[in-house]
Amino acid sequence: MAKVIEISEPRSRTANGIQTSVKDIVIADDSKTDGKDTKCSLSVWGTASDLFADVKIGDGVTLLACTASLDDLNQIRISMNPRNAKLLQGGPRADALKLWNCDAAACETVTSLWQPRERIQVDGLAVFTCASAMQNLLNNPDQSLHESVFQLNRVLFSASTVSTDLHTQNGDRLFLSAVVRDWSGRVEVYVIESGVPSIFGCLTREEVEAKAAAQTLEICKYRMNVRGVVRVEEGQVKYFVAETVPWDNSQPISKTAARLALGGGNIIENIVVACPLTSITNCPMLGLALQCGSTHKIGAYRLIMLVQGTQESTAVPLEHTENATPAFFVESKRVKCLLGDTDTSADLRGYCDYKSMLQYRLNNEMALVMISNCSRPSAGATPVLTVDYMQKVSDSNIAGMIARFKEEMTLVTFPEEGRPTCSFASPDAKKARTLKQDPSSPSR
Repeated sequence: MAKVIEISEPRSRTANGIQTSVKDIVIADDSKTDGKDTKCSLSVWGTASDLFADVKIGDGVTLLACTASLDDLNQIRISMNPRNAKLLQGGPRADALKLWNCDAAACETVTSLWQPRERIQVDGLAVFTCASAMQNLLNNPDQSLHESVFQLNRVLFSASTVSTDLHTQNGDRLFLSAVVRDWSGRVEVYVIESGVPSIFGCLTREEVEAKAAAQTLEICKYRMNVRGVVRVEEGQVKYFVAETVPWDNSQPISKTAARLALGGGNIIENIVVACPLTSITNCPMLGLALQCGSTHKIGAYRLIMLVQGTQESTAVPLEHTENATPAFFVESKRVKCLLGDTDTSADLRGYCDYKSMLQYRLNNEMALVMISNCSRPSAGATPVLTVDYMQKVSDSNIAGMIARFKEEMTLVTFPEEGRPTCSFASPDAKKARTLKQDPSSPSR
């Protein structure tokens, strides 16, 4: 709650190609800083200025869902964003501030309360963990993990590609909220500028912004390894990702490290994992699911297979307008699964544009495919799988990939009695030396 002592006229600002308006407002209250009354600056962005339409200089107001930052003069500046900020007028405290005789010139501008964060560093060893363990930490904050470096391998990102969601509020840096998923579940993270370009398949900030402005920015559909820092502040846990690289599927997978990462936790829904065709199913309650044993199912975001085509694929152009990018419906029938112990097949269906046509036409080649849906036209019929991503695999690489993906398949099926007791916070958790690999161990 504060008293409004200055209101400026809106001014126009262009940040990263987007034009908006900002109104500068100074607010004060009778709390003391160095024995003086306190004031600070308030930046009201875009349509949030409409909240002040009926506010006059001298009014007392209550501000909700604002954010704080440090401006170029090393002073705290409070910002109001139209997406979530609220303003309330009236109430005993606001009315008292309205009657309060404030000498703006004598007020102390707040600077002492700002606590700058340390720069995020992810060099050296990192705790090798998983999404489920990180999600569990969100519900059970551990202050001793503040500034710990973590590493997740083989995660799939989900994030907005809208230009206005890709930057800090002042537009100075790339910054976005994202969800990462792996074999154990999902967790929300924040990605800072150094980690943003690669999750969109870009090399620089300028490339990200140019594609966002042209509405051609797309999140990478392949899995990645990530490093970041845990921050525990006022009982809340946040994960900041600073480094991301595509997962190299020629690298071995450590079952030991993965099981230590999960510890006594549970595999939760929204998993992304390799599996054979016989384990892919559809559940009315879960949608796409992984069948574990005869009765247990785990909800899946994407499931991954290695397949080989047995006949020529077909591509049918879809209807489109004159200005739209041509799209095609691609179907590959009787595709053989390379991960199962039995000879099984499915029909693959997907959509692509002209540029990715060769990648999605499987024909008789082998490929890694990412499945987003499974259906069966009738009982006993060949399953129909919707493909969200496809990557061709050469003859020289297929044997090694089959072996590694079969190792990954066992991560979700190890017995309860075989679980280790350590967790993300345990000193026994494996440490990763490099972002490109799982931690090594004698038994892998």
